[in-house]
Amino acid sequence: MAVTDAVTCADAARILAVHVATVDRLIRRGVLTRARKYASAQLSREQVELLALATRPVKRLVAGDYWMTRKGVAAVLDVSGRRVQQLTDAGRLP
Repeated sequence: MAVTDAVTCADAARILAVHVATVDRLIRRGVLTRARKYASAQLSREQVELLALATRPVKRLVAGDYWMTRKGVAAVLDVSGRRVQQLTDAGRLP
């Protein structure tokens, strides 16, 4: 697994929309596998995204498409949180 393909348990929790402890349980059950035992970024991004696609009840979810907070969207779009709300209300953002 390439370094850029690895994610941390915290990243996996964010992608899966679960608590970090849930990610640890998924690893213990063998649903997710660690690439390297002591590395901080130890989980396969592809494996985590496939699990998210299989388990999240979201229509039209595409790999790499995660839910974001209004603050996160504002940071990505470089606009205010109020502008994000306006775009959402106008139906221009999901």
